Amino acid sequence: MKATYLSALVLAVVSSTNCGLFAQSRELNVAGLKVGAEGRPDSMNAKVMQVIDGNRMLVGIEDSRTADGDYDTWIMLRCPTAGITDDKVWKGADWKAVIGSGYLKVTGTVTYVTAIGGSKTVFTAEGLSPAESAKREAEDKQWREKEKMLADQKREEERKLADRKREEERKLADRKREEERKLADRKREEENLKREEAQRIAEDAKWRQWKIGEEEAFAGKFIQFNGDGVNILRRDTNQSTAFKMAALTKEDQQWVKDEIQRRRDRFIGRWRIIDEKGATAFYLTITKSLQAQKSHAPTATGKCELIGDEARITWSDKWRDLLRPHNSSVQKVAFSPTTSWDDPPANVQRAVKESDDPAPKPKVKRR
Repeated sequence: MKATYLSALVLAVVSSTNCGLFAQSRELNVAGLKVGAEGRPDSMNAKVMQVIDGNRMLVGIEDSRTADGDYDTWIMLRCPTAGITDDKVWKGADWKAVIGSGYLKVTGTVTYVTAIGGSKTVFTAEGLSPAESAKREAEDKQWREKEKMLADQKREEERKLADRKREEERKLADRKREEERKLADRKREEENLKREEAQRIAEDAKWRQWKIGEEEAFAGKFIQFNGDGVNILRRDTNQSTAFKMAALTKEDQQWVKDEIQRRRDRFIGRWRIIDEKGATAFYLTITKSLQAQKSHAPTATGKCELIGDEARITWSDKWRDLLRPHNSSVQKVAFSPTTSWDDPPANVQRAVKESDDPAPKPKVKRR
């Protein structure tokens, strides 16, 4: 049968040209078959349809990426066929073991008469010579190195671009947070201004008429409550005078109690202390029991005392702070351990009350 097939075979080599690189990656696939094409057949599976003679065999090929076992594209492969039988199959990585080269070149076409009397034209192909294969390997190595370099450059550019994008997003987020913080500060400042205005009005109202026993009523300002007595600054003498609580009228006694509560409410809560650059220095908290804490020295405990319009805090680390109204805001005035209340302060910073609750409950995220 092979003799009959060979006697009917009419060779018609059309052309044999070398068109150089088939593709930048030198991959030769089924769709890229044409005279002059060459490359690595790594994506082609193959099956021997018929061994023709010692140097030729009819081979069916298919794209390994869409393989279905049909091998419906045939080529005439020129290579030694010793030890090869019909129906032998191999994958793309095994071409070198079959043809002696990792590269396949389409050299032309051949027409033959089929078993049913028709004719069919197929491509003829062969492996590159050892010298050509070595040259192509060297070129491919250079190309792969260049591709790797370009890929590395691309990844580096993408990384830098991603870094710049993240940095821009971070700066944008920082600006947004800063704007929100400033807006919140302005809002709190406005609220504080309103509160201070109300306090100023209340301050004016502190100069009131006091009646002590049978003495003539006098104008005075409440300074401090001391257990069972009060200190009142007399307007006529500009001196502080102590009186027993029981000596006051019931109306004055009630007024003193309300004033003590108002002053407590003014200072109890969480305060943000702001440095000269506008940044948060620390948080100061005064509890309802007039105990104090500071975030930058959490182990230090403080005891608060209300003197006039000031909240004076004595800390366990020997520092002293006071909160006092100043114009339309509140100041935090610090005194070092070796100084007294009457000495120059170590620093003066702005205080903004953030919450009336000294221990606000943490917000729970909804799932």
